[in-house]
Amino acid sequence: MVSIDMLNITRVDETHIVTEILKRTSSDIVSWRELLDLCKANGISSNRLRKILLSLIEAKEIVELRCRLFTSPKLLRELPQDELEKKISEAIARSKLKKCGKPLTITIKK
Repeated sequence: MVSIDMLNITRVDETHIVTEILKRTSSDIVSWRELLDLCKANGISSNRLRKILLSLIEAKEIVELRCRLFTSPKLLRELPQDELEKKISEAIARSKLKKCGKPLTITIKK
């Protein structure tokens, strides 16, 4: 795990959010909405959440799946494909998504 000091985290209250995001993604697939609710409860904006998530993705601490779902690379490697699809479906149902949002990260096509 990368040190929180190495991430683009500038405010002390955000270290709690980063720790909570890492804790949640290490054991489950978490949606953007779930993380946004966590941030709103702690007074952190959606724009700041986006920057935090991009920092975590860049540091390879979390990965973004389809529909703005996030998990840890370790969990992604350990889960069999059918179990992964089941967890993704559960996360989508939990979030009550009607359609998938655009990904935070943009894939560069060569």
